[in-house]
Amino acid sequence: MNAILVTFNEHYFKYFAVFYKSLQRNYPDYPSLIVLWQTLTLEQLEFLKTIPRIHLIDIDTLEVPPGPGLKGRDTDSRIYYARFFIFTDRFKDFDNILYLDIDVVVLKPLDSLFEQTGFTIFQEAYHGVHPIIRTNVEEEKLQQLINDDQLPEFPESAANAGIFLAQRSIRTADHFNSMIDIKERYEPYLVWADQSVLNLWMLKHRIPKTVDYRYNFQPLLLDQRREKEAYKNIFLFHLNGMVVTGHLELLMNMALLCWKAPVPGRIFYFLFHRFFFTQNTVRYPRLEGLLRILNQAFPKQKTPS
Repeated sequence: MNAILVTFNEHYFKYFAVFYKSLQRNYPDYPSLIVLWQTLTLEQLEFLKTIPRIHLIDIDTLEVPPGPGLKGRDTDSRIYYARFFIFTDRFKDFDNILYLDIDVVVLKPLDSLFEQTGFTIFQEAYHGVHPIIRTNVEEEKLQQLINDDQLPEFPESAANAGIFLAQRSIRTADHFNSMIDIKERYEPYLVWADQSVLNLWMLKHRIPKTVDYRYNFQPLLLDQRREKEAYKNIFLFHLNGMVVTGHLELLMNMALLCWKAPVPGRIFYFLFHRFFFTQNTVRYPRLEGLLRILNQAFPKQKTPS
């Protein structure tokens, strides 16, 4: 039995609504849906219980250890590390588990992704910056950790932890313990919280990443005018980091709508993004009012707030 896994709290529930709408529309035969939830309202939980093939798990029941969070986010850090628990016996009934960030729009059926062999994770769109640890690798304490773990040279581009497929064969207690150990020992140096941990774990165990932006297409690729072939055949549109704009819900709804019209819709979305946004910020602040009007204009799935 396969499954899709998402994690979110009450503040991100409205983004889950768009994600689930995309799942219903473009992958109606999706497998089981595992929701690791935190601090949801009773109304939100009641809505989730109406979703077919859903498995609801309160993060508090997993005893997730806290760790460093993301800079500028006041979210309880345990929600970032809860996904590591798919490597424990709690999830032994599932063969392949596909983790998806909640800011992902599903645009096509994902059967081909579930058919991938080996741990599958995709390269980050960011390039040319140190993607994993916070300080210079020559720092004495950090260098000792790197030597102890026999880590190879750090790559220019990291793997993006927002989308990955983990088969039963790799979801072992040894790998889970390795992740927790890395989180604790490297804590002062982590740049991207759980994503840094996952990349260090991959380096330690020589697990490669995949370069296939069809399954993790990010807005930054639009800014860079790269990966044109991937843009024509996107399976998963990952609005990576765009949550800080305040217009993530609008962008997700627009992506879901525009990809229904293969050519004009995609062109419109591309121009909209290029004109209004530069990665995480609105390009022209005077247009904030128009963006709010557009956000109100898009039909929302009827879910409790």
